[in-house]
Amino acid sequence: MKALDLTNTVLKKEYLLMGLALGMAMVLFNKYMLFLAPLPIILALFFVYGRKAALFFIIATYLVLITDVVDNLRRIIVVLNTLYLVLIFFWDYGINLKAYPRLPSKVAITIFAFAFAMFISSLNSNYFVLGMFQLARFSVFVLIIYLIYAQIKVKEDVYLILKAILFSALFLSATILYEFYLRGFEITLFGTLNIFRVGGLFTNVNNVAVQMMVTAPILIALYPTFQKQNEKRIVGFLIFVLIAALIFNNSRGAIVAFGVSIFVLYYINNKRKAIITFSYLALFLLLAYLFTPVGDLIDLFFRVERFTSGREVLWQMAIEMFRQNPLTGVGPAGYKYEMYNFLPVMHGTWEELSVLYFFYIQDYGMQHNFFLYLASDLGLLGVAAGVILTVAFFGTAIKYFKENKNLNSRDSRLILGIYVVGYGYYVRSLFESVNIFSYGWLSGDLMFWLLFLVMMYLIEQGKIFPQKSE
Repeated sequence: MKALDLTNTVLKKEYLLMGLALGMAMVLFNKYMLFLAPLPIILALFFVYGRKAALFFIIATYLVLITDVVDNLRRIIVVLNTLYLVLIFFWDYGINLKAYPRLPSKVAITIFAFAFAMFISSLNSNYFVLGMFQLARFSVFVLIIYLIYAQIKVKEDVYLILKAILFSALFLSATILYEFYLRGFEITLFGTLNIFRVGGLFTNVNNVAVQMMVTAPILIALYPTFQKQNEKRIVGFLIFVLIAALIFNNSRGAIVAFGVSIFVLYYINNKRKAIITFSYLALFLLLAYLFTPVGDLIDLFFRVERFTSGREVLWQMAIEMFRQNPLTGVGPAGYKYEMYNFLPVMHGTWEELSVLYFFYIQDYGMQHNFFLYLASDLGLLGVAAGVILTVAFFGTAIKYFKENKNLNSRDSRLILGIYVVGYGYYVRSLFESVNIFSYGWLSGDLMFWLLFLVMMYLIEQGKIFPQKSE
């Protein structure tokens, strides 16, 4: 029996190595084969691990392959992935409605609040069709996260979702570091005084930064749960890769959000030590900024002279839209089409050109502040939905920590990691509208909602997990 188990293990490793080798060979043969290279690896994963590999692959492709990488194929990928999830769902549960898994109650209430706000806002908007389209897209998004959630059968499935998210972040981090290498490790843009921002496979550098902003603190929170030295070295290396990619990506909001998440994490672990350490660090950076050449590097890297980057005009327009449409806003994604009705600056000025730039590159979320985005698009109903989400996310976690003082288990550390990342999300939301609720933007919102579901599931139903996979 032991010999048979050993043989199976060796065969599994050989299949995986063969898939990896074939994928690498395809890339070396032709750089355009990069998009097909994952295929032999995926087939090997399917052969070895079956359904779990399928779920892993689907989550990873939702997060990576439906954006700039394969823009022309995004609808096909979404349809195929979702169709597979639907088929597996009915294979597992049939048409027995009583057997269907229920979303955690607070998640369901939050989803209903956003959907209700979108529907009422659309009815009172000049852009009813646009609003209904956004609501339909959000409904598809909710279906997708529900179908993924329905695949959680045992505790290991929760960590499978986490591994898929981590894989996506590491894959994109590798592309960022590789692009940085191709640029000759040049920090500034073509020798100018403008910092070079690296997005890897993404043109939206701010969106890709969120993946590193999220996964690095979670891995740091989980680090103490790894006992073996080899595991600690590997996890430490992965953390280093994620942080390096985040720095070279140079999304200021994501970097600040990462710092906030780490501070909250260490504050929870040791309040006094965290305050002292971060106070000394802040003092050191302030002195370095004021009295050493490091200040010039900080100015360059964080673009201090362009701190708001024209956001104040976008904020002013959002506030004015909310004032004139306080209950329901201008409608889902209606901000874009109302901007020039509320433009507070002269045409042809730098501020107006910034507004014009966002008009052409974004369809929604241009307010660059999460709650101003909800207020101007959806009015007080949208703000109320945002408050419900905030209370559900943080309130549930805080209650859990009050009832569970021991945070040494892996489940508790994962909940802690997701909780501190929430602070990062909300600090970043002061300067960015998207990646929390963006009308069902898959590659943008999926990570937050999957982590939200994982945290709520571990808290609400963790005690009834079976020990082994079915």
